[in-house]
Amino acid sequence: MNEVERNVLLKRHRDLVDTIDPYELRPFLYSKGVLPGPTYLDDIPIRTKRAEIFLGYIVDTCSFSLFLEALSEDDAFDFLAVKLREDLENITRQNDHESQNVYHELKEDLNSTKRGMVVSFRHKLKRYSMSGATEEFFQECQKITDRWKAIPKPAKFLSNNKDLADMYAMVLDAKMERRRILYDKTLHTDEELFDAMLGMSAYTSSANLPVAMYLVRYGSALLMAGKPVEEALSHVEQAKQRLQTLPACLESGVVLYIEYNMLISKKYENMPTDKMKNRLLKIGAQAIDHFGHEQETVGKDFRRILLIKQALLLLGIGLFLNNLDSVIVSKEDRERAEKLLQEIPTPNYWERMEPRWKVRYHAAKSKLFLLKDQMPESLSEINIASEYATAADSEKEVDNIKETVAFLSERQKLSFE
Repeated sequence: MNEVERNVLLKRHRDLVDTIDPYELRPFLYSKGVLPGPTYLDDIPIRTKRAEIFLGYIVDTCSFSLFLEALSEDDAFDFLAVKLREDLENITRQNDHESQNVYHELKEDLNSTKRGMVVSFRHKLKRYSMSGATEEFFQECQKITDRWKAIPKPAKFLSNNKDLADMYAMVLDAKMERRRILYDKTLHTDEELFDAMLGMSAYTSSANLPVAMYLVRYGSALLMAGKPVEEALSHVEQAKQRLQTLPACLESGVVLYIEYNMLISKKYENMPTDKMKNRLLKIGAQAIDHFGHEQETVGKDFRRILLIKQALLLLGIGLFLNNLDSVIVSKEDRERAEKLLQEIPTPNYWERMEPRWKVRYHAAKSKLFLLKDQMPESLSEINIASEYATAADSEKEVDNIKETVAFLSERQKLSFE
């Protein structure tokens, strides 16, 4: 599908999700070679969730005309085919240059004072999670949850409740992120939480943002549960499609951030190549740019996080601070990492840095000293990282840091013998 046709589906996204069942369209589309198998989506018991995944898949694998034909095959969905065809014809008539003009016509404006309030609230929740401030996190979440649930369902659709809807969607997203930080492998089974996020698209100021966050968080949860990385990445791609009509923002930065984590942990760590390393560095730079379109504080906080992540990548250190033994760190990579880390211990960054990221900063510094064969300094830095990791309750990182401490201690001992 081209950009115009994709945007037509976005316009009718809610109608499609509320109405279609992929099971009824599956035989026809499988016979046309569109779907990967005759039992596609059999493992998804909830119809609306099937519809979401199905729509994300067919925009890349099916032509617009063939999709309309599939809808028309079943009389129950023929009216949707008529609506979609009319939408496409109307847009084509109204625009001399279809793709470019439709893209700008549907572009959403997120730059408002109230948007700033919502983003600040979400960022506060993130910092609580990163700092281990559990009580504060749940108190803030509960305040918004109580306010949202107190509104009668018919009134939830009113425009004056959209700001609160946006904040409640952020609460749901923050709860998912917190469980990811705690490495809760059962997150993907929490249908109530994910369905709640998906359902918020009917109330929020942007219908696309909750859907995009639902997709990318669900993909991340699947990967954490041991599902194939390609399945997880397919959800990231679907999330990107939902954000096509939106400017760079917090959510688009988060999608890139999660894609980065998926690729480094399941692709690069298993088979490190320069091609993948450069791809990751590019995604990291794009994420910094996207976050930079939000408030200055948000942009700066994410910039330091991503600078540290990029330095770790260049130094051959994995997502959970595991040393990638097969990675040879070149002099150029070491110098680039050192330059990135020089920006971190400044008042702009260090004073706001959570223990979780101080762990990673000191682990990177330790590797730098090791590469320079400065063993006492390297051991000192990794011990500092260990102290922060224990305070931050970073279980997976603690185990890897202990291995590094043992290795450096033994190496220093041998150097004295």
